[in-house]
Amino acid sequence: MNRKILGVGAIASLGIASVASADAILSYTFSDLNGSYDANTALFNAKADSLTSGDVTRLTGSGGTAEFNAGFHGFDSGDYTLTIDVTNNNGSTADGQGSFSVTDANGDTITGLVEGTWIKGAFGTVFFNGQLSNVFINDNSGDAKFDGSTAGTFSTNFQGPIAPFEGALVQLFISSAGEFMTKSFSGVPTLVSAEIVPAPGTIALALAGGAVAFRRRR
Repeated sequence: MNRKILGVGAIASLGIASVASADAILSYTFSDLNGSYDANTALFNAKADSLTSGDVTRLTGSGGTAEFNAGFHGFDSGDYTLTIDVTNNNGSTADGQGSFSVTDANGDTITGLVEGTWIKGAFGTVFFNGQLSNVFINDNSGDAKFDGSTAGTFSTNFQGPIAPFEGALVQLFISSAGEFMTKSFSGVPTLVSAEIVPAPGTIALALAGGAVAFRRRR
């Protein structure tokens, strides 16, 4: 599956550049999520359905990609959800906070918080650029692997970086609702892409731990 989707790539580079203090350890992209917005609660949701496809890739060490082809949702535990609120809407931008969860075929999850800015584009396009925080890889099955519903797997033992991680997330959809995040809608195809990096504090902690181990070996 081709994960390099033009248009979002340029936007992603802007958001992800701000967390480039460390090499990314994970990335994910999910397309054709089912996007909906409830104007009464001011909550946007993007969820996997029968049309959704995506993948999660380990970018360090042994690498590996967990693939989720269209039709994966409902086949096993594999899933993706993203919820972001809309506040301080001035008609062209708005603030947003929320959370995301990626679930593999065995029920293991990658979870985290997101905070950023909604941006109104031309012709009904809506972007969200956000920073990720408090990201954890949860080995719920105990197999120390993240497994794709379609194919592929990677080890969730990173040995060096220590959770919680952080990162960046970008989102794009086109809505015919008319006004910027003021009218309810549902069934809108949505694209989400993210990269995850070690938090600066955890890098320092890992380096300090390595230095202590080195001194002990001496």
